[in-house]
This record gives sequence, C-alpha cells and structure tokens, in this order.
Amino acid sequence: MIYDVAIVGAGPAGTSAALAATERGLTAVLCERSGFDDGRARDKVCGEFISAEAVPLLERWTPALLAQAPVIRQAHLVSSHGASAAFSLPQPARGISRLALDATLWRAAGQAGVSLRPRCAIADATPSGQGWLLRTATGEPLAARAVIWATGRQPATGGARWLGLKARFDGLPLRPEVELYSLRGGYCGVAPVENGWTNVCCLLRARLAPPPADSSDFLSWLARVEGSAALVARLRGAHQATPTVITAGITLGPRVALAGGHLMAGDASGFVDPFTGDGIARALFSGQLAAAAIAEGNTAGYATALRQASRASFRTGAGLRAAVLAPAWLQAALLPLCAHPALGRRLVAATRWRAGRDRR
Repeated sequence: MIYDVAIVGAGPAGTSAALAATERGLTAVLCERSGFDDGRARDKVCGEFISAEAVPLLERWTPALLAQAPVIRQAHLVSSHGASAAFSLPQPARGISRLALDATLWRAAGQAGVSLRPRCAIADATPSGQGWLLRTATGEPLAARAVIWATGRQPATGGARWLGLKARFDGLPLRPEVELYSLRGGYCGVAPVENGWTNVCCLLRARLAPPPADSSDFLSWLARVEGSAALVARLRGAHQATPTVITAGITLGPRVALAGGHLMAGDASGFVDPFTGDGIARALFSGQLAAAAIAEGNTAGYATALRQASRASFRTGAGLRAAVLAPAWLQAALLPLCAHPALGRRLVAATRWRAGRDRR
C-alpha cells in the first residue's frame, strides 16, 4: 500500500498531522520509535501547559481528557530573590501530562483510521517514483507520497546549549496558575496536571547537568544546585510521583521547515522558549499546517506559512529570555510591568501562533 502521507514521530505534532490528514481524506501511517505498543506513552521533558488556543482542538479530538484537566487562569512570576507578581491569562489554559496527552491522541488517531506503527523506527527515506520509500529499523519498507517528520527537539549543533529536566509530584496544593521561577542560569515552571499531580519542569544551562545518581531525587538536586528559596518553599512536602526525565543538548529558536523534500513539524522545526507556554499548541497547529499543505499540493508554501505563524513567538520569546535571565534587581523592577493586566495580556498574545490554524 502507498499511503498519502507518512508521519514519523507520534507526539502532539505527529498525531495532529495524522488526524488532520484523515479529516482531509488522506490515508496516513503514523510511526513511533518508542512506546505505545503497551498502550503507554514515553515520558518527555515538557511544561505540560495547554494554552487556550489549543483547547478547541482537544475538545474535538480528546474531549474526555480535556474535561479532567485542571484549569489554569493565572500566570505567577517569581524572581530569583523571591519577588513576585501575577496576572490573569486572557483565556483559561489547561494542564495535561504528556503521558496522558500523547497516549490519548495516539488512540484518537487510530480510531480515526490512521495506521498506527508502534516501535517503528525509521532508518531512512529515499525517493521512489512519485513519493518516498521509508525503511524501518527492522527492514520493513513503507511507501508514501509525502513525509512529515515530527521527531521532536534535535541535538544541538551550535549556540547556547540547555538542559531540560522534569518530574511530577503529589502532596502539593493545586493552584489554578502556572508559576515561573527564575533560577541561576535558567528557570523552572510549575503547573497542575491531572491525577492531582504538579508538574515541575526546568530549563537550565547545560553546565548544571546533574550526575545520574542525583536525578532520581529531583528536589534534593534542585535545592542543592539552584538554591531558589521561593521554589524550595513552594515544593516543601512534595513527594515525587514520576521519575525524573532529562533532555540534554537543547537549542532554542527556529529550524528548517523543509528538509530534503520532507516537512518538519513541531519541535523538529524549531523549539520556542518554554516559558511562553505555547510549545504544545505550536506542535498541534504545525502538524495541522503540514497536513493541509500536503492535502492542497502546496508543500513548497509550507515553510513560508510556518514562518509567518511562528515568527512572533520566536522573536518575542528570545527578547523575553533576557528578562527571565536578568539579574535579580532588574527582575524585581520588571515584574510589576509584566504583571500589569494590559501588558501581561499583550505579552501572552505576542508569543502565540498567529496564522494557519485549522479549527474545522
């Protein structure tokens, strides 16, 4: 069988592309190199914040999951010395773990008619006739007229390198807010997700990478390495509910949208600053945009459309990064400005996906 589109990677970008493709009448195969053969998703470093513009998509594809997701109504900013400020989000967001989100989207794709291939690593893809021949790690060939790569963040090739760490905790009071703590050499986001868990996810300079033995006790390592009194106090009494997940070699900023005739979606096409809270929404929308480009026979226009949709979030995120990493005295001066209702809403809007949304 020759599929209309093969999608490599079954995170939010890949499953969104597969679902959008089937909605447009295309045949799709979705390949994931790890996880899902036992019905469970592989955990990933992620803030697990679903911004408001992505909520309609999840209402359509995963309504039951969305119904149990904690509502997030406020952003709370805390400087490295404990100064804080908060502002209301323009529209309520949600908190959903990647364990639940990825597995539920995977099942939704299968129910929609997508051919699911768990434990299916793609070794390479070569031109063949009017399309592509994908060779799996086991040697099984797959044929498709178009290919979307949604394989997540790519290894660093230059520039500033970052380390991502995250774990989930129970035993903490759940707050309807996303909290952003500035740390020495990075920052940490705290947000509620399902099951009464609180997700704690940090992005730090790679030089702060913990020895493997330390990663099993996330809170002890965090207190020792970063020493944020406000964050340590916030997490006091917490019990680690899920293992620590670590991703090294992260680079921030846009990457290529087209590579060798293939479309890149989600973090494979660029990694937006996590503190913007738009990473999952961008993954979902870029997957839709890639599927639409293939359905409309306009893959050449995909790069332009993706750049126009993402440019503001990358540009604004890079500018705000300097403020997040600024000295404590400057953060304290900037916080009241960020907490001003009008400015806070404008900053949120400036970090959001701008175009190419398909909410049919």
